Amino acid sequence: MTSTASSLHRSLAMAVEATSAPMPSSALLPQEGETTEQRAARKHHLLPERLAANRDINHLTPIMLNACRKAEAGNPLTDLESDLLDLARLAAPTRSDLFGYGTAYTELGEGGRAALFPDRIAELTIEDSCTYEQVSQEVADYWPVISQLPNVAFHEPGMRPQDMPSGEVVQRYGWSRIIPPRPLPEAGRGKGQAASGPVGAADASRDPMCATVHVVRAKCHEHTWGEPGTDEVYFTLQVTDGDPDYTFDRTTKTVEGFKKGVTKDYNQPVVAWMHDDEVDELPVTNVWIAIQGWEEDHGKSDLVKKIGEKARDISEKLIKGVKDPTKKGDMAKGIGGIILAIVSLLTQWWHDDYIGQNFLGPWGPDIRDERSFNVLVVQYTPDGHEAKGSGKYEVTLKATHECYGER
Repeated sequence: MTSTASSLHRSLAMAVEATSAPMPSSALLPQEGETTEQRAARKHHLLPERLAANRDINHLTPIMLNACRKAEAGNPLTDLESDLLDLARLAAPTRSDLFGYGTAYTELGEGGRAALFPDRIAELTIEDSCTYEQVSQEVADYWPVISQLPNVAFHEPGMRPQDMPSGEVVQRYGWSRIIPPRPLPEAGRGKGQAASGPVGAADASRDPMCATVHVVRAKCHEHTWGEPGTDEVYFTLQVTDGDPDYTFDRTTKTVEGFKKGVTKDYNQPVVAWMHDDEVDELPVTNVWIAIQGWEEDHGKSDLVKKIGEKARDISEKLIKGVKDPTKKGDMAKGIGGIILAIVSLLTQWWHDDYIGQNFLGPWGPDIRDERSFNVLVVQYTPDGHEAKGSGKYEVTLKATHECYGER
């Protein structure tokens, strides 16, 4: 078995062990005075612990691993299986690596597969087929499961930072989601798209029917424990106007060289929002933003970007496959966690440490006035104090009426 496949095999085996004997949550967090060796040992357990924690939504992973087995056997692949195989190729570029992924799935055994994957999908054979049409109808059922996970919270009036999922919980699961209040006024509804990025800034036009969220800069107030040298930090933003069909998860670029007192520029438009002139008459309002900070340790930024793009393509195809329009909202919310499990498994980027999160909204007046303001990204203890060791960053966000690309 190749090194890439062997690494996956070890992670899957450790994840099976973690389903019955998980590590204490505190042991997954950076520790004060953590040595390089201690940090490496802790990171070694992060991916398996996160795979085990996400067992109930890990729907696409067995389909992808089984597609690797089918490819080795020369069996025909469905549309979904072909896309998942292409996704796997990005992390396992050789035939030996790719087929080794299938071998790792086989060697898990029936008990291991049952421990890591949902019952409905755990046992696949090379004769089984999973299509976009089939899986699109299944994954919407995962939203009730996802909504009950401890790393998911519903925003309530007066919600405080310590009411959000704790740092220990998010570190274990590797992702978090804050659900905005519903319903929001219909005038706040719009259509979203990814901003074209800094290279498109010169082509931006101003339009009151558009809004774009920018990450301007970040200042480090506290360095991350256990990280030698300086922090390499990226932020993930969940941006929504309250309509789950228009909820977008986007990730900034990674900026290096952070230590206490250092400010670094991002200057990155992240999400553009547009209103449909035929439906809406008011400017975009009611934008809600959940922001998380992560200290990068995967060291494969280009690879992660490519895999993320492919994963989003698969996600969009799954959502388009939903026949019942009343379920598209649940699909949009549910797919994120399912796809993330696949991305993390392939790239092992879940070695990254969670810094903290915050939640903003509604952001209507600030969009109209095109103001910027600062938000603290830090973990909080249950009694409302800032947690030590995970880092503390002050992020400047801005919303403008700029539009990117064609409307």
